[in-house]
Amino acid sequence: MRMKARISIAAIVMLIAIATAWLVRSPASQGFDLLPFPRDVQMGFTLEKYPNFDQYLADLEALRDANREMFGMYTDRTTYGGDYPLYWVTIGDTNKPAIFIVSVVHAKEEWQGAHLTMAFLRKILDPQDNQRDFNSVFLENFCVVAIPMVNIWGYFESPDGMHYNDHGAPVPDIAKADWHDMTYYDYYYGVNLNRNFDWNWEAYPSLPWSVKKYWNGTDYGFANYFMMPFYRDEAGNEIFDPTNTHPGHILKPDPTVFDYKGESPFSEPETQLIRDLFARYRIVGFMDFHLMNSWDTRNASYISTGADRNKMIEWVDDAIVTVNRRNRSASAPLPKTQHIVMEEYDGNAPYSVNWARNKMHVKSFDWETGTNFPQQVWTDAYMEMYYRALFWMQTEKAP
Repeated sequence: MRMKARISIAAIVMLIAIATAWLVRSPASQGFDLLPFPRDVQMGFTLEKYPNFDQYLADLEALRDANREMFGMYTDRTTYGGDYPLYWVTIGDTNKPAIFIVSVVHAKEEWQGAHLTMAFLRKILDPQDNQRDFNSVFLENFCVVAIPMVNIWGYFESPDGMHYNDHGAPVPDIAKADWHDMTYYDYYYGVNLNRNFDWNWEAYPSLPWSVKKYWNGTDYGFANYFMMPFYRDEAGNEIFDPTNTHPGHILKPDPTVFDYKGESPFSEPETQLIRDLFARYRIVGFMDFHLMNSWDTRNASYISTGADRNKMIEWVDDAIVTVNRRNRSASAPLPKTQHIVMEEYDGNAPYSVNWARNKMHVKSFDWETGTNFPQQVWTDAYMEMYYRALFWMQTEKAP
């Protein structure tokens, strides 16, 4: 009897220990059994660009003032050139695992990202929100760290959110090189912030295509800047030669059109802030939302490999079906998403989501669509993706 009693007591002690370990383990390690799946509800909205930085700051301050116990708002540096303070915000208990959200890394046609992130921040703070059950459980176990507007200079200093190419077009589709608003438009300081992270930075060419097929079949390789053809006249003057008809031409960088990765990884204060917040908070997931051109009609997801990646792909595909059903009367339904494995894309480029997955070892995700759809539809889709990505990221750090 004593032996049986000892075994029973030992078994009870073991069961208590197992139960205690399960209860106290990090919520980020409990898989998909923690957060409720987002509710199937309309989440679309309309948006307008901020007229100036003061209005953006006023919106941040209004969120802070209405949610003093939950909302933190901070800045400790400025944009390149010192024009604007760089703000980040937190929601919830920052001692808990954090999901890090950034937007407007590019500012040209992608300025809307700030408003998508601000809309999400308002939703998760609203006790009456239509996703309140998800929001409540999420904030019991996680917190949010966000930079709603990374490229503040590009958002406010480029007219209409665009950077115009002043040169004539010497090659077909030159506008494609003029894709991004950079940190600072002053000759050699126009860094593409999403090429400035220290994952595979050394191997990534600043210009992501060769100019060989355009100029006499000569392969000039990859250049830091988009190279423009000139020739010297008899007086030694350099004459722009857009048709490249003169022999002995020279190439010079066009300072208005390039895809420059910067002088070194994290050379820019904006990317330094993203890096430093990883050191400051216990981040377990990273989301960097972009947008395609306003005339584009595609969807694409960029998902770094890791646990349950295929499950997230399944949820993204289902989200498109769900959003289209919610918006049956829309004139243009959203198409199926093209899923891109970041490790197989663009030579494992130094993009933020690649860096977050491969260097910081957290799940990372970006979904983007063109905005050539009814605004209520594509904003609804973005909110759906925010929530589904949060649901996916509740698992522990990717191996």
